[in-house]
Amino acid sequence: MIEAVRSRRAVSYRAVFAGLIASFVLVALAAVWAYFHFLRYERVAARHLPPDTTAAARIDVEQVVLFAPVRKHLIPLVDEIGDAPGLEPRLQRITRETGVKVALELRELVLARGPTSADWVLVIGGRFPDHGLIEGIDRVLRGEGAVWRVSADGRSIVGPSGIALGQAKDAALVLASSSARLALALSPNDTYARLGLEPEGAGGFAVSTAALRDLGGVPLGFGVISPPNLDLVERLRGKLALGSAVEVNAQIELGVGADAARFASDLRGMLSGLVAAWALLPGADYAGERTALAKTQVEVGAPNLVTVRFPWPREDVERGAASLAALIRDRAGLSPP
Repeated sequence: MIEAVRSRRAVSYRAVFAGLIASFVLVALAAVWAYFHFLRYERVAARHLPPDTTAAARIDVEQVVLFAPVRKHLIPLVDEIGDAPGLEPRLQRITRETGVKVALELRELVLARGPTSADWVLVIGGRFPDHGLIEGIDRVLRGEGAVWRVSADGRSIVGPSGIALGQAKDAALVLASSSARLALALSPNDTYARLGLEPEGAGGFAVSTAALRDLGGVPLGFGVISPPNLDLVERLRGKLALGSAVEVNAQIELGVGADAARFASDLRGMLSGLVAAWALLPGADYAGERTALAKTQVEVGAPNLVTVRFPWPREDVERGAASLAALIRDRAGLSPP
């Protein structure tokens, strides 16, 4: 009798334990399934840079510190620029026509410049459906009275001013300065790798030699402050690191045989001169640039490599997003909110 009770208890304990293990396994499998079907997003925006891109910047707005300023200051511009009065907000109409809540599904933004400032591309990456989005946006725009030409495959539209919007097969949205520029960006490619732009992480930037040559012609400090010899630079690239503040880490790659120590010394001198000159000038600090200049650290890394680091506090990130939104509103002829 006693042995039978012990046997039943042993079986019961084993059954309970096995049931718990099975429950944990099922929960884990459900979590994995939900992640891949509802949460996971593969970063693809950097793969849509036109081959002749000279400079590009990427930001991952899924990061809280970066997403909050974008959501607060920049996403509302979608409802404001070119919108027709008397209609509900454009983002709400896009959601109704496409079923996509753009502000919630947005994950990353990449802005790229071509040979001239008129050659630009904005890549919008997110958890978007891979079809039907362009048609829905076209219906929203037509409801505002704007007539955009639709491509034969229905994956791109071109506005009256020539600006083009299309969707790549990996679901990334691409807004370009022209239909020709859009065609260069829709197919995934490795331009980001050749340029040195990080495709993942909190964000980053890359500037080619050609774009640096353009910067070399910009006067600094009324011609009193001399920049280092930019002809020595092969490539400039950097990335963002998130912590108590956003830290910007940049790498300046110099040509073979260049004196990295001399270049770093010239760069420190230029930054010190800018800090001194800026202190004498009136005007707002748009994104904490004065503080960033004063705290910038320049060091010599590996041969032919100069590293630059400076902090970007969260309040300055917020202020920078607000300043950019104000600039866009001004260029678009909108009044401040």
